[in-house]
Order: sequence, then C-alpha cells, then structure tokens
Amino acid sequence: MNLFNLRTGKVKEQVNVVSDLDAMIADPVPFRFGGRVHKIKPISVMEFYKYTNALAMLMGLKDKQDASSEDMLDAYYNLFKSVCDTITHSDIQSMSTAQIAALFKLTVDSISGAAQATNEVATNEKKNFTA
Repeated sequence: MNLFNLRTGKVKEQVNVVSDLDAMIADPVPFRFGGRVHKIKPISVMEFYKYTNALAMLMGLKDKQDASSEDMLDAYYNLFKSVCDTITHSDIQSMSTAQIAALFKLTVDSISGAAQATNEVATNEKKNFTA
C-alpha cells in the first residue's frame, strides 16, 4: 500500500527555473565616488558573516537613544569596508545621505546578485540597441 502516492521516474529537464544560481557570477561591481572608481568585491562566506555583523551593528544603532553621528559614521564605514577595500572613513564622512543610501542599496544588491543581473540586462539591451 502506497500511503504517500509517490511517483518515481525521470526528472523533467524542461522546468521553469525560478532562479539560476549557476548563472550568478561573482564579479566585482564598480561604482564611482570622489573621482575614483571603487569596486564592491565578491565575498566569501566569512566576509559575508562580517558584513551581516556590521549590518546588525548599524541596525542596532537605530534603537540606541544616545547614538552619535560618529557612531553612525563608524557603523556605515565598517559595513562598506567589509565589501570594498578602497573606501575610506573620510569618503563616508563626505557623502550625502542620498549617496550613503545609494551605496547601501548597491552593497545589498551586489551581495544578493541583483546588481550583476541588472548590469547583464543593461549590457544586453545596449547591444540590441546598437545592433
């Protein structure tokens, strides 16, 4: 008696793939700030752990009543430095809030692979437009 009505057989090769993790290539994501090009580097599992710890520290500051602007600056610096070796403390200090927000989003998108996917789509669209 088959209680679970399980079927055995071949796996269909033609399935709708939700996400192709094999296609996610760990390429650096370049951005320009302060007249220089910086790169958000592909990170290892341990570096991802450092990034998430830095993110947790930053998020913890939102509930802290006596958080100073220096605390916030240090938290953003530690977060960005964990994925970009060339960013400096003075770079973060000189950024506008819009630039910090954009860099924050870019780091999240880079780690998740969304920035690489967006770049791939833009590159393909540019090729199609010029062809």
